[in-house]
Amino acid sequence: MLCGPLLLLILAAPPPTPTEVVVIGARAPDGDERVPSAFVTTVRPDERPGAAPDLVDVLEGAPGAHVRRTGGTGRAAWLQVRGASAHQVAVLLDDLPLDGGRGSAVDLGSVPAALIERAELLRGAAGAAYGSGAQGGVLRLITRPPRLGRLAEVRLRAGTVGSGRLDGALGWGDGGAGLLAVGQVSAAEGDFPYLDVNGNRRLRQNNQSAQGGGLVKGHWDLADGHGRLFGLVEGLALERGEPGVEQFERTRSASARRRLQAAAGWRTPSTAPTQARLVAFGRIEAYAFDDPQPVFAGPTRFELQDTTVGATGRVARALGEHALSALGELRREAAHTETTGDPSTEPARDEARLRGALTAVDTWAVHPRLSLTGALRLDLNTERAAIVAPHGGLAWRLVGPLWLRGNLGRLFRDPGFDERYFVGQGVRGDPGLRAEDGWGADLGLQWAARRVSAELVGFAQRYDRLILFAPLGAYRVQAQDRFAARVDGLEARVATEGRWGSVGVSWTGLRAHFDDALGAALPYRPAHRVDGQVAAWVGPARAFTRWTWRSRAYVDTFESRSVPAYGTVDLGVDGPLGQGFSAGAEIRNALDAQGQDTAQQPLPGRRLFLSLAWQG
Repeated sequence: MLCGPLLLLILAAPPPTPTEVVVIGARAPDGDERVPSAFVTTVRPDERPGAAPDLVDVLEGAPGAHVRRTGGTGRAAWLQVRGASAHQVAVLLDDLPLDGGRGSAVDLGSVPAALIERAELLRGAAGAAYGSGAQGGVLRLITRPPRLGRLAEVRLRAGTVGSGRLDGALGWGDGGAGLLAVGQVSAAEGDFPYLDVNGNRRLRQNNQSAQGGGLVKGHWDLADGHGRLFGLVEGLALERGEPGVEQFERTRSASARRRLQAAAGWRTPSTAPTQARLVAFGRIEAYAFDDPQPVFAGPTRFELQDTTVGATGRVARALGEHALSALGELRREAAHTETTGDPSTEPARDEARLRGALTAVDTWAVHPRLSLTGALRLDLNTERAAIVAPHGGLAWRLVGPLWLRGNLGRLFRDPGFDERYFVGQGVRGDPGLRAEDGWGADLGLQWAARRVSAELVGFAQRYDRLILFAPLGAYRVQAQDRFAARVDGLEARVATEGRWGSVGVSWTGLRAHFDDALGAALPYRPAHRVDGQVAAWVGPARAFTRWTWRSRAYVDTFESRSVPAYGTVDLGVDGPLGQGFSAGAEIRNALDAQGQDTAQQPLPGRRLFLSLAWQG
């Protein structure tokens, strides 16, 4: 009922100017600052059509990526890349690590989309230059920068399942200085009907969420060309009901997360022959979980507090045919854990470690069309001996807009504090765990013409050592590093854009299995995933449809349980209203498909979202 009036408002608005239509320029494929040969996909929340998408929505169509959701709006979500689990993907916010020493995967549902200008997903082997926990790749979240002039904007989104979101930004900049403040608040009642595994219609309860987040950042150019000072402060408060799995629902459990981080730095002017940058940062994050009526045992409560402080520095210079850079990193990670369990079996814990690294990169322009990249990372950790991680890559412009790229590198991940030191009833960590170790390679073709882009990439990853919590007996589970695995796959994508609209389709094929006699599939790795989108300008309005499908995925290490294949179709329209206003309407999961993306975690069916935005 609401879509009709909104569509009439959009159609009555003035037509867009030519600058509102984005086309793909004649350029090289997206690269990475640290590893120019890397396969990188760049996505921008502002360019995704629809009603104010979340960060998770923006990332879902990227080649090689699979987002594991635990529900609808406001729920936790984790990113897997090329068959690597979520805690094997490094997530950085303006190059500040969002993961801590505990080793947990970064919940993308805890990063407000309003703060992000773009997300750069580096896939696979090039993660060797980023060190521990980047076997699948690196997700770099780049926050919005201050712009020239004044900025004021506000956006409101409302939808079914009692969800709402309000975000806004204020900014000012004159070239020599700039300041930006961005904030976002959102909430959702979250309850939705679904079909359980027996085909019975039920209501998902205790699924509510509320979140508030903000960012303040600025820069100031020093006199006489002495460089630029910059800094940011980011904070988050998030509360959720925790409904549990469908077989064992939790009706009163809840979680709360708080995060505060800050960074300050200096960089040389962009025109300086030698580029240098120095950043100091710190983050404190607290998490609490409370279940007064668990299905088994007595009341459960635990509190976690993680802190990270550190500094990074980078120097880069072009010398003839070589572009040289060196990067130094140092950070201290600490974690404190409190539980309400029996102190003799679940004692309070405190852990800390110091990590550092030196990375050197040389990109050699062998020919105007061919460059070779070599990187060497010396990674240090007070819990182990030094690890040397080499990386090699090439970027070769074969003809016209056709490029060949390839990478080969060593991939590793240090065990987290929980994997080493966790103590619970029937579950133990292992202080003697070694780092996960292996290597990755990829090779592919990319076409980057003015209006059409495409790529076909093959990749292989070998994990000589993986860490998993596995049974040691009938009543004991312990972290172990005796597992090995093989992951092979293909990524394909084609996209075209023009004044009429855009079309994009991507497919990821994956074979991920343990490297042992049984060769069972790795859990939560669908063999196929297809994402597509078609958008077309109808007068001043943009109508679109988006779809995604992923094949069946096993959820245990014995291939005895699986989540069935699942697909959704979204429909929507957006466009300008004039006087700085724009609006959008979107129907998610328009066919009301019932499914799960994580074991026994149902996903919501059809939902409607409306958005209204103003920028002045």
